[in-house]
Amino acid sequence: MDLAGIDFGLCLSVLGIGMVNGSCTYISGCSTIVDGVDYAPYLFETEEECQACEGEVDCMELGGIDFGPCDAILGVGILNGSCTYISGCDLVVDGIDYTSYTFETEEDCQAECGGCINPSVINLEMQCDFVYEPVCGCDGISYMNSCVAYYHHGITTWTDGPCSCPDPSVQDLETGCITLWDPVCGCDGNTYGNDCEAWYWGGITEWTPGECPPVMGDCTEVGGVDFGDCEMFLGYAVSGGVCTGISGCGTTDSLGVDYSSAFFVSLGACLATCGDPVMCIDSLLIDQQVLCPSEYDPVCGCDSITYINSCVAMNYNGVTSWTQGECDSVTTVVPEIGQQFSLFPNPASSALHINSIDQAAYSIAIRDISGRLIFRLEGAQGRIDIDISQYTRGMYLVTLADERFGSSTHRVIVE
Repeated sequence: MDLAGIDFGLCLSVLGIGMVNGSCTYISGCSTIVDGVDYAPYLFETEEECQACEGEVDCMELGGIDFGPCDAILGVGILNGSCTYISGCDLVVDGIDYTSYTFETEEDCQAECGGCINPSVINLEMQCDFVYEPVCGCDGISYMNSCVAYYHHGITTWTDGPCSCPDPSVQDLETGCITLWDPVCGCDGNTYGNDCEAWYWGGITEWTPGECPPVMGDCTEVGGVDFGDCEMFLGYAVSGGVCTGISGCGTTDSLGVDYSSAFFVSLGACLATCGDPVMCIDSLLIDQQVLCPSEYDPVCGCDSITYINSCVAMNYNGVTSWTQGECDSVTTVVPEIGQQFSLFPNPASSALHINSIDQAAYSIAIRDISGRLIFRLEGAQGRIDIDISQYTRGMYLVTLADERFGSSTHRVIVE
């Protein structure tokens, strides 16, 4: 430490040899303690010892020194063990010039005054709040907040904000997040069920409250398009005139047509952009408890889809109008998808009942609104009762499939 400007008193006693204006000089005075600060560690017995320190950078702890109430940035220095920007009015305090203990950048300070991680400060018993105020540690990793970075990981310096987004380093798929639907819009443009899912499951380091705004698609009808037999959730698109969840192997069909622009990242985005423009589908008409006959007496719905009979069109699909006979459009497949199944009650609170009109085996998959699979059953037959008493309130997507009729997705509300 350079001792220039420090008044050790008018006594003639030699206190030792110290650095003054960059040179080793004999120091005289009354005491090594000035204004409560003991400068004995910066004094040497011989010139050789002092000269050995010439040119070395002194990483002096500046915590507790009052540089004044100004907001000016004076440089970077060691503050409470970390390289930190220091603000104030002047680096000269009580006649002592602290300029030599500051650096232009955090990188310079870090390079001269220690490593990025200080194991001695790690205290896993420190209860840091789960407050999202991300910082980017000097190790290039994002941390939830500065408390977590410092006490749980020993990070000595950081900058405000995440290092990158998404940041795979923060992902921990084993973390058990609650199933509360409190959506956030991640920096990747996708909606997540809550901030815990965004951070730990998606590696998302920045988000805003609420679902992401609509990603514009062309609202192309994808009903009857073969996206493959995979169970991967592709997103939301218009199928049968309504927005619904679609699963498959990819957004390109078996003929090589790319339907990616027809998909949306959330149900809300699909409804906001496409909606039900002619009110062809009225969800209030849907009553899955009605036992429709399985006889084939086809009608062409206002959504250009052929239904096996008018009962199925209105009660199982909410179609408001139709004409007798199959639809004429060659681009519309005559689907019998989903018409062999009934789901009730809807809304439901304690149990969901699924019934098939024939005895063929079928599969059941239930996903939450973010597309996460929460229930699966293979080889179901006839009526199946599912306990949903522990499900969080909200909308769920139930996909039913068998070899004869294919697959269909139904929206179910849990109250």
